[in-house]
Amino acid sequence: MKRTYKFFWIILIALIPLLPSSGWNFSIDVSDVGFNMNQYRFCFTDMDSTYLPLFLTNILGGCLLKVFGILHIPAYIGMETAWAAVCFYLCFLSYRLYVRYREDALILPALAFAMVLAKCNFHFFIYNTAVAFMALTGLYFLIRAVNDKKSGMLFFASAFFMLAAFCKISSILQFAVFIVLFYDFYRKKDVAYFVRQVLWCVVGVLSSFASGLFLMYKTCGIGTYFQMVADMFFYAGNSNDGHTIGNMVVINFKGTVRGILLLAVLYVIYLVAKKVKSLAPLIGYGMIAVAVLLLAGAVFGADQIAGLSVLYRVLGDYLNAVAVIKAMLYVCIVLILKDKEASEEFKTLAFASGMLAVLMPIGSNVGITHLCNEAFFVLPYIAICIGDRMKKAKRQTEETVETEHKLPDVRNTGRLLTVICAIWCVGLTASQSFYMTKAYLKDQEPKQQFTLDELRGIRYDTDIVQPMEEVVNFIKSYGSESDKMVTCGAIPILHYLTGRAPYITGCGGWIETDYITAEEIEQQLEESVSSGSEQEAMPLVVFNKTALDEQSEKTNVVLIFVKENFYQQVFANGEYEVYAKDKKSN
Repeated sequence: MKRTYKFFWIILIALIPLLPSSGWNFSIDVSDVGFNMNQYRFCFTDMDSTYLPLFLTNILGGCLLKVFGILHIPAYIGMETAWAAVCFYLCFLSYRLYVRYREDALILPALAFAMVLAKCNFHFFIYNTAVAFMALTGLYFLIRAVNDKKSGMLFFASAFFMLAAFCKISSILQFAVFIVLFYDFYRKKDVAYFVRQVLWCVVGVLSSFASGLFLMYKTCGIGTYFQMVADMFFYAGNSNDGHTIGNMVVINFKGTVRGILLLAVLYVIYLVAKKVKSLAPLIGYGMIAVAVLLLAGAVFGADQIAGLSVLYRVLGDYLNAVAVIKAMLYVCIVLILKDKEASEEFKTLAFASGMLAVLMPIGSNVGITHLCNEAFFVLPYIAICIGDRMKKAKRQTEETVETEHKLPDVRNTGRLLTVICAIWCVGLTASQSFYMTKAYLKDQEPKQQFTLDELRGIRYDTDIVQPMEEVVNFIKSYGSESDKMVTCGAIPILHYLTGRAPYITGCGGWIETDYITAEEIEQQLEESVSSGSEQEAMPLVVFNKTALDEQSEKTNVVLIFVKENFYQQVFANGEYEVYAKDKKSN
């Protein structure tokens, strides 16, 4: 591979987090990011308020927050920098592994695409970043241990997988990837070596587990952690965002089926060309013409025409591109394992990487976007597999031309379908990576910068910035930092901005999540009334306009508590209302 070629792709990978701008100064995520920032801020002072199944992620984030504070770096910029650093690290790790067992010119382009795919998800250091860091590091050591016959590396592999489970407890499912050891045993038939491998794994798990227990003992308490973990595993399962294991299995299955159906459409087109060879040129030229017409139509508004709008929604949906990649994950594993020319080392690499991608249970609203986080190890083997198939088709084409003196249109149709599908996936993904930039440019509302120190540099809609700054400044001046608070309306970021820890425990200040039920909220609020010193124990309560307008079950629980305990409204600005048990002097 030429040095210039490598240099080009490495520079592109380095620039992708910056092109387009990551969006840290375009908007503010008051829910997901606020939820995580709360946990980082309070994990050392009020661990009970955090969501403990993300135990190690919270500690890592808390440490990063302290470092950024010492360096006087705004936390938002710091956490995005940490995310980018992890992505670069995973690119490097994947590249080192692939060039060791299967050198190919498509590895770097695949890693560049993986970086673009990662930008389509949260480009912020949260639990998906932490899990990907730990699990893919463990995968690196696992593959090296199997392929290089270095059983001692299994200590590090199993240790990192255990750390991944502490970052998000449901990631414990990833230990199933160690099935590759049984595949290795099947190949080598060496019982003594297999026993050594298992022992190294056990030692690695126990070492990380002991470290985790020590951290729990010093922070939240071992019993508290495991009780919340048990609740997480066994709660009712009514979550729609993928955080229950059952839901993860279902929504990942649905996403994969969607991808397989889309691939099946392409395969049917190929089969038609293969069976009716006279149609092959027509199909080939027709696909190009249709692609050009659809692009032109989108520019001139054809996507708004009845009938065509459905087609545009399917072809223009980024999630369908992710679904196709998800389906290719399975298809390419099968093709690689069946390929007699592929080395056993490359087969192990592809099989283990694919398994981990399937098992990495990071919740998301659509289930399949978690692929964005571990694609660094998956996309290279998909690209290599597709590249090999196209090279073989090209060789067969050249042989046929030499012997039959005619163009084999069927094979050209297959290659053309592959190229069009690849361009579609890459194009939609690249477009999606601009989602924050596009939303910001389309927004015509007046903008202004936050003056809050925690959000300095962020420029957002004036009608959002002003009310938020007003309520934050009021809460900071009202009472003391030891006061706790309840927020309604998916605004957990107010805890982080004001320094007031969440009163409701176990949900990171985001009571709208399925981590806590309305009954548990009611119980905890009632405990504040019976705690003795009402004035000090009873929390501030903040509602935003959305919460008051929609009146959800949980919001109603808090509203009833406010009315029954004669809370007074101490602040209102049209967007936020703050209630307290007794008005305190500033």
